[in-house]
Amino acid sequence: MTSFYFPKSNSIFNEVENLIFSRPFYDMSPITWLKTNEGYVGYCLTTGIRPEDVCVEPENGYIKIKGFTKDEEFKAEFSQSFNVKVNADIYNNIEELTYTSENGVTKIYLKIKNNDKEIKVKRI
Repeated sequence: MTSFYFPKSNSIFNEVENLIFSRPFYDMSPITWLKTNEGYVGYCLTTGIRPEDVCVEPENGYIKIKGFTKDEEFKAEFSQSFNVKVNADIYNNIEELTYTSENGVTKIYLKIKNNDKEIKVKRI
């Protein structure tokens, strides 16, 4: 993996001012989950990675997210890879996992089987 560090010099491109951004992510967490009517949706940043280069798959209690794009013009590689441990009760009841990637954000949809059983209450 190549990292770039541009030390402060006389370059006109080193100064950034008035940087303002808004993202619904907490600290440096690579993914944020929300509960939905059908299960959960996870949002993860995949900035710089082409949508067709993002791969999401369940494996052994984890959801694996990875992506890699080489930008020829910039002469750099954009990549991301991490595993998310999923609670066993949720993981074992995943009915469907779908995902989409657009505008530098990958959305992971987990449809969870509805195992809600009504508890019968009876006075004896």
